[in-house]
Amino acid sequence: MTMITGDFPQLAAMRSRNYLLTPAPWRALVYVLSTGFVWCGLALPAALLIMPAATVLTNLMAYDISIFVLVTALPLAIGVFLLGMPVLSWVTSILEPVRLRLIDDRPFRRRERGRRIDARDVQYLLFLLLGAPILYLPAILLLALLFDNWSLAGLLALPVLLYVCPLTAAAHGAVTRTLLHAKDEELAEQLLEVSDSRARLVEAHETERRRIERDLHDGAQTQLVNLTVRLGLAKMDTPPDSPAYQNIEEAHRQAKVLMSELRELVQGIHPQVLTDKGLVAALGELADRSAIPVSVHSHLAERPPRHIESTAYFIAAEALTNVAKHSGASAATVTVCRPHATLYLEVTDDGTGGADPSTGTGLLGLADRAATVDGTMSLYSPEGGPTVIKVELPWT
Repeated sequence: MTMITGDFPQLAAMRSRNYLLTPAPWRALVYVLSTGFVWCGLALPAALLIMPAATVLTNLMAYDISIFVLVTALPLAIGVFLLGMPVLSWVTSILEPVRLRLIDDRPFRRRERGRRIDARDVQYLLFLLLGAPILYLPAILLLALLFDNWSLAGLLALPVLLYVCPLTAAAHGAVTRTLLHAKDEELAEQLLEVSDSRARLVEAHETERRRIERDLHDGAQTQLVNLTVRLGLAKMDTPPDSPAYQNIEEAHRQAKVLMSELRELVQGIHPQVLTDKGLVAALGELADRSAIPVSVHSHLAERPPRHIESTAYFIAAEALTNVAKHSGASAATVTVCRPHATLYLEVTDDGTGGADPSTGTGLLGLADRAATVDGTMSLYSPEGGPTVIKVELPWT
């Protein structure tokens, strides 16, 4: 078992010349005294759990027990013990990190709630019941001397006690951190679960995005196209000098504007070309719609996974939007390729540079979007330009 090392706060505080005037020794004293109450609260249930098995074993050793009682009572007593000890271990695993704050204000990584009780929880309970009385023996003797004899010797025991309690509390706290502190492998497992959950959420989000795009494209957009065509035919059939002609013409114009806006909305949700033809074709269409000239250089032999493809597209779209709005650039370049198991995306412009993520949410949004699929984004933007955004996304 590896102890968690580091300068314990109580030990560091004892180096101070005015140590006895600080809160540290008194907090340690409270910790030691509270340990006594915790021990008493645990010892009684533990004794009740052990008593049935101990009684059966005692009678067995004295040959004062029948075979029937041995076969039935002993497994039952052992079962009560095995079921009760994890409950007490669970109580201590929740209570002790809270008490530890009295003597140690360093961050304490709680182990995952709802997890199963493991060997370390039981080990800590056994330490608290069996090892703590031995560890606390000097402090117990000094407390007995202090409260049972208010003589000069008893009063002299107080400053000694204020130095013994921090040492005792520090040793107890080290055991608490060693056995109840979350280990790196547990944190790695929790991180993996979070990553898997995030991947499922991203995939669900992309599926819903494609569904909305499909519904708008096949439903509302199709009906709007039909309405625009009907209004156009109605305008052709209406004499220009008719009172209704101007109203039909205005309705036809508004319908075409609305159709254009709906088409842009559908493209923003999830462009159909991305679904049908892939990232390279979608980037080409994005370049055609850009407010500044954009060159696309692609070196992809196959399409990336759907969620990676979608993430790369929207990062490029947002980056080009930022270029057109803020950079003052006259041209931009988008490069996409696959080095090994990574999708590499680079957006470069010849603008004024000086882009700073802290001054707005645009660049931070790009980094956050890349992070949703465990990707990374880096920015190079010196004053005077150029600005280069590099994004690396896992291919899988």
